[in-house]
Order: sequence, then C-alpha cells, then structure tokens
Amino acid sequence: VMKKEQKDWLILEIGRLKEALDIYGDHRVGCEAIFYKMYVWI
Repeated sequence: VMKKEQKDWLILEIGRLKEALDIYGDHRVGCEAIFYKMYVWI
C-alpha cells in the first residue's frame, strides 16, 4: 500500500506526463514512464 506522499507524488507525476503527452504525443513512452515509476515506488 502506498503512503499518502507517494500517492500525491504519483498524481502530480501522471499530470506532468499527461502534459508532456499533449506536447509530444508519444503515448507509449508516457505509459512506460508511468509504469516504470510505479514499479520503482512499489
């Protein structure tokens, strides 16, 4: 189970990645980055 700080961080990080996706349009890289970061946190 994630701690609150980790959840808050993840929400912020996903928001930032979504912004980057809007700019760069590379969804695959964004998803890989999210899963990699989640895996590192767990």
